Amino acid sequence: MERVFVGAFFNVLLVEDDPSIRAISEIALKLDPFVRVESVDCGCDAIGAALQAPVVFDAILLDVCLPDMSGFEVMTSLDISMGSSRPPIIIFTGLVRPQLLELYADAGATAVIPKPFDPITLAQHLRHCVLNRYQNCDRWWKTQLHPKGSANFRS
Repeated sequence: MERVFVGAFFNVLLVEDDPSIRAISEIALKLDPFVRVESVDCGCDAIGAALQAPVVFDAILLDVCLPDMSGFEVMTSLDISMGSSRPPIIIFTGLVRPQLLELYADAGATAVIPKPFDPITLAQHLRHCVLNRYQNCDRWWKTQLHPKGSANFRS
């Protein structure tokens, strides 16, 4: 079942363990008055928030290297728990070698936003990644490069 954006707000779950990056990312996302952000600092809290939050997240911005589990483990757990109702997951990492992009796509990521990132355009960039997912964006980043070098994958 495809998600449809209904409501004025774009709800984002930010999963980032580095307090500085998390704070800058929250501020950057909130530059868009229609973005609401909930942030957590570990995989366990990310899974709990995704499953139990009173809001439905439109996207999960997920760091790959977390203190308690990897981003891959978070994606796997959410796939098992939520199935097709799982929101799009955008990988948020500095680890963007081609082999890793392939692994992120195989694990079910919708796109990758590399670090370092531009705080001024982060919210717009995130929306772009999510909206392209619903337009059946081509998985192969080699032919579908997006702003600031992100990679979008087919849903």
